[in-house]
Amino acid sequence: MQITPDLRVLAFTASVCLLTGILFGLVPALRSLRVDVNSALKGGINAGESGTRGGFQWGKLLVTAQVALSVLVLFAAGLLIRSLKNLENVQLGFSRDHLLLVRIDPITAGFDTPAGSLRVADEMQSRLSHLPGVEQVAISESGLFSGSDSASDLKVENFTPASEDQRQASSDKVGSGFFSALGIPVIQGREFGAQDTASSVHVAVVNQQFVKFFFRGENPLGRRIWIDDPKYLDKPMEIVGVVRDLRHHDLEKPIPPTFYSPISQTDEALGLMQIAIRTKTDPAAMTETARAEIKSFNSGLPISSIKTMDYLIDSTISNEITIAKLSTFFGALALALACIGLYGVMSYTVAGRTREIGVRMALGAQRGNVLTLVMREAMLLVIIGIAAGIPLAMLSTRLINSMLFGLQNTDPLSLAVVVIVLAAVGALASVIPARRATKVDPMVALRYE
Repeated sequence: MQITPDLRVLAFTASVCLLTGILFGLVPALRSLRVDVNSALKGGINAGESGTRGGFQWGKLLVTAQVALSVLVLFAAGLLIRSLKNLENVQLGFSRDHLLLVRIDPITAGFDTPAGSLRVADEMQSRLSHLPGVEQVAISESGLFSGSDSASDLKVENFTPASEDQRQASSDKVGSGFFSALGIPVIQGREFGAQDTASSVHVAVVNQQFVKFFFRGENPLGRRIWIDDPKYLDKPMEIVGVVRDLRHHDLEKPIPPTFYSPISQTDEALGLMQIAIRTKTDPAAMTETARAEIKSFNSGLPISSIKTMDYLIDSTISNEITIAKLSTFFGALALALACIGLYGVMSYTVAGRTREIGVRMALGAQRGNVLTLVMREAMLLVIIGIAAGIPLAMLSTRLINSMLFGLQNTDPLSLAVVVIVLAAVGALASVIPARRATKVDPMVALRYE
């Protein structure tokens, strides 16, 4: 998509810049009209020093304010960047590498019975598994990062809910070998296999959160659960396995209690089906091959989505990525402005104190003493700015607390990094003016007396 600049926005920006330049240039221009010509001609390099001291103090105040605002912006940027890293490194519960997810709609293609759903699942697993470059294939109804999670009200053996909300759990129907294909560890028991058929005992696999919530951490193997629906009350499911908790499309949402049942034991057609293809190389390169193989089975079988897992995860946190990038940019901009402001003020200080520095050096002050004098004054501005910026940052970042993942808005590590960076940048910005001060020739400076 081509982005064209909005002329109104450009005109507004140009007007604001022009107005800012006029307003901030007006004050020193008006002050220059009050300079005493005789004093200026008599005083030489330090003329008007007393008359401009008030403006210089305002300059110091502005630099201190810049540093304080830099603390705020950099701290917020640091929090958002660290939050993004936490999201990117969150444990999903499965192996995300080399994974291609395909979404199909069997019912639209005429497979509108339980037997039809099972046939599609078996055919897809068989055909796609034999493609060159494919390691494993997993079939499911809701699947991963699909945004179509299902939920059911349950009756759980030896569990009495305190409210109606405590009877609900997420659910999914999955094919044989689903957990091993996705790299989901089976913690207890087993996963579904060829022995789980429509005529065998109905079984279920649950996640860790399910065990924690419904069984208080006790061994759930062999326990029974029922879907609280008249159609299923006579079809209890025996728990045969426990798997690791999985995170789905919402990485910040708490993991719910979840149970899985085999597609081979479903009593209704699957409206949608997800095919997870584990590849040996880049999964994106398998897109067209997988699409062609699905169409060779049934040309009328709709493919509603075919994306890599990496793409889906990046899409899930796209807003966080954008905000972190913008925050980084504005943080760097604030840091640069503070650095430039500090450099300008200290350069002005050195120029205005040439006579004083010359006198000090004529009386025996060493270059190191002069360097320390100028650096101390510069770092004092930075320290005052940081001290004022810390409480401001703590209060302001409460507004983004809901946007953070895995840390609080008072994170001490992020704050410590900001303080160190600002102190280092402040020292760097004051080094050049300080070194210039050490090169003042005492005789040249005293000649103006």
